[in-house]
Amino acid sequence: MPIRNRHHAFLAFFAWLIFVVYGSLLPFELRGISLSEAIDTFSRIRFLDLGIVSRADWIANILLYIPLAFLACSWIGGDSHRGPLKALAVPATLLICIGTAVAVEFTQTFAPRTVSLNDLLAESIGTFLGIAIWSFYGTPIRKLLDAFAEGGRASIYAAISIYGIAYILLALFPYDFIISLDELKWKLSSDHLGWILAGSCGSWLRCGAQMLGEFLAIMPLGLLLSLANRRLSLTRVFVVGAGLSLFLELCQILLASGVSQGASILLRAGGLVGGVMLGRFLHQQGIGPIAKLTRRFALFLALPYLIAVAALNSWFGSPWVDIGSAADRLLSDVTFLPFYYHYFSTETHAVASLLAQFTMYAPIGILIWARDVGTERSPSRHFGVVGMAAAMLALPIELGKLFVPPQHPDFTNLLIAASGAMFAYWLAGWITSTVSDETQIKAAADSAQRTPDAPHSGSTSPRDPARPLGVLLSLAALAALGLGIVSYPLYGT
Repeated sequence: MPIRNRHHAFLAFFAWLIFVVYGSLLPFELRGISLSEAIDTFSRIRFLDLGIVSRADWIANILLYIPLAFLACSWIGGDSHRGPLKALAVPATLLICIGTAVAVEFTQTFAPRTVSLNDLLAESIGTFLGIAIWSFYGTPIRKLLDAFAEGGRASIYAAISIYGIAYILLALFPYDFIISLDELKWKLSSDHLGWILAGSCGSWLRCGAQMLGEFLAIMPLGLLLSLANRRLSLTRVFVVGAGLSLFLELCQILLASGVSQGASILLRAGGLVGGVMLGRFLHQQGIGPIAKLTRRFALFLALPYLIAVAALNSWFGSPWVDIGSAADRLLSDVTFLPFYYHYFSTETHAVASLLAQFTMYAPIGILIWARDVGTERSPSRHFGVVGMAAAMLALPIELGKLFVPPQHPDFTNLLIAASGAMFAYWLAGWITSTVSDETQIKAAADSAQRTPDAPHSGSTSPRDPARPLGVLLSLAALAALGLGIVSYPLYGT
């Protein structure tokens, strides 16, 4: 949507304001203190000596208020960077954002949360940064978003910039950079570093899922680059991908919560090349074969996918309890408040969990997109169906956690799953609308040149190469499931 539309800017600002206030007041547990006691406590808040563990939380406060201030300026100032609107936007934004910060911090005195001047300083820094970004880069950002909304080649170039910036920002989150030699020594001796794999990579399943995520996360950037330039050299793309990954891995060494491993360099470089190769295929064959292949493999990959999702959600992490114990846990131990459990984890783990759930259910959106391609159901208006399908799959996955304590269901994941599937559906539809016309015309022309005037009388349809592979994958998944049922202790002693 064009950011110059002040109505849209207001809606975005209001939504982010609700998110900031909601996240700052979680878990909504109040202490029994009076208003006068709260005022007295707030009047005596001071700066705290934050250690390396609390640094990410402090930086998160900065990050929360950057978009809040930027969106407030965009709403109040609109598209004007001179005149009375600009003069009004800055002080009004300062009043709104600083006022929000003070009100939130004061309200936290009624809750069992730490209130300090450190938080107010971070929120003030975020406010000034948001205002500065709007003042100096507001126009380029608006033009970038407008170019993306226009479609065509301009949309591809804008998408490259948006996705590239978002990718790097997420790769470096939460920006808890090491600031002393002692911290650097601690980091170098931790299990977050590895020449091939870091010691903190975890089990083979989770480590494999993380590496697959690194490969797939950069593929869209390679795809976009290929759509913008068909003549990219794969060797150069690999070198660029390896160079970017090396830079990110070196930065991870300087992040307290960062994980740096050599395998990530090859995975990102390979993912970028894979995206370029996919873009070349789309140029040559169009979107139809991709959708057809997705539909063909869907049935065979459904069971392995469901097993993988269950395993990644810790279904097989410990012996199962009986159904009565699970029901008791649902009634007594589970909280339905959205993002409640994210509050009790670190910023890094919370974002990693959110992204994992977001991408885990993205195949639902891809599958429904593939179903809609080439039919009267144009892949552009079925977001509700996509979100509902993902949420319905996530519901039994979350309920299954009741049987494997200490895991607990987090029903926020239903919202995240629906969002991930809808985003994948939208992204696939955007790619379809961006490239399908040109590639379909080219594919039709090439097909007409290759098609003989009449078929040979003895010709037969070629054997579908996907079917035997899909059958083997399904049989392997069934065998793995059977072994798990036979050997796994369903109920604890």
